[in-house]
Order: sequence, then structure tokens, then C-alpha cells
Amino acid sequence: MDAIDEGLRGFARFARERLVQPDGSVRRGSRPAIEALRLYNTPWLAHFFHDQFALYDDPADLDFAARLLEASYALGVRDHLLIGQPEAIAAVTATLAEHGQTARAKVLRDALIDHALAFVDRGAALPAHEVSYEQSMVAPLVSLIATAYGASSDERLLTALRPAVRWLRAFGSVTSASGTGTGTGSASTVSGVTRSRTTGAC
Repeated sequence: MDAIDEGLRGFARFARERLVQPDGSVRRGSRPAIEALRLYNTPWLAHFFHDQFALYDDPADLDFAARLLEASYALGVRDHLLIGQPEAIAAVTATLAEHGQTARAKVLRDALIDHALAFVDRGAALPAHEVSYEQSMVAPLVSLIATAYGASSDERLLTALRPAVRWLRAFGSVTSASGTGTGTGSASTVSGVTRSRTTGAC
């Protein structure tokens, strides 16, 4: 085992033992402390364990990636927009199906589609999120709807995708105009997108 393999496997052990809670939520860090639920932490770790499976072909890694994503829905991710969540689900479900776990893949894929349709029903009234930059909500919204449409071909998703892409492009224009690279030159309404300024735990 070379140093890179040792480091990756060492971090995998650390994550399992110190970062992931019994309910499948992912902690901010390993220090013992009471933490609020933060669903943003799940997608990157699911990606990591999916990639571990691709590297080392250990079924436990693929199972862990899937369990993290399944837990996120049990913990309420359906009401949140997370960067990397749709992509993680697309990768994990494809790999599950390739390895004969089609039923499990379908459950996760159906959860993703239901997640996207719930945001289609919300329209422009997006919920409050911890990350208050508007593009940090609209970018994962576009990804969520597009990924779900690719998995279902539901025309409601395609219809909703068009304005969502326009919102994303509007925020890109705001970012360029502000010169900050953060998009914070916008108010809480751009091209009809509205949301509460109240910070939510996600």
C-alpha cells in the first residue's frame, strides 16, 4: 500500500468512526460537542465513499455512500438545496444498478425525483438556507431539477428548469457586476426568486 492509499483508507476509517453519527448525519468535525444538523456535510462524504468503491472495489464503501444519502432523506433533505447532492445520487444509483442493486437504486432515484418535484411545486418561494448567497441556492436547484429530469423525463421538471436556468444566469450577471465573485450584489429578489432572510439549519 502506498502513501496515497494509506491516507485515503485512513480518512475513510476516521470518517466512519468520528464524523458520521448513528442516524447517518455528518458532523462538522471530530471534537465531541453537540452540533446542529447540517445536511450540507452529506454529499461530499457520499462522493468520497463512492470514489473509494471505484478505487478499491470494497462493497462496504458503496453501501456506506448509499446509506449516507438514504439517511439524508430521512433527516429532511427534501426541503433543502445542497451542492453535490443530485450528482452524488446519480453516481451512487448508477453504480448500485451496475452491481445488481436495482431496487435500492430505484428507491434513491425516486427520492431524488420527489425532491425535485417538491421544489417545482414551491416555484420561486425558496426556503431559508444556512448559506444565504442566492446563487448557492439556485445553482443546486438547477442541478436538482436537471438531474431528476434526466432520471424521469417528467415534463414538469423540464418546464421548471427553464426559469431556474434564467435565475442562475441572472445571478451570474450580478456576480460579474459586483466584482466580488460572490454574487452578494443582489438583494433577496432577482428575476422573481424570493426567499426569507431567516437562517435555517441545513
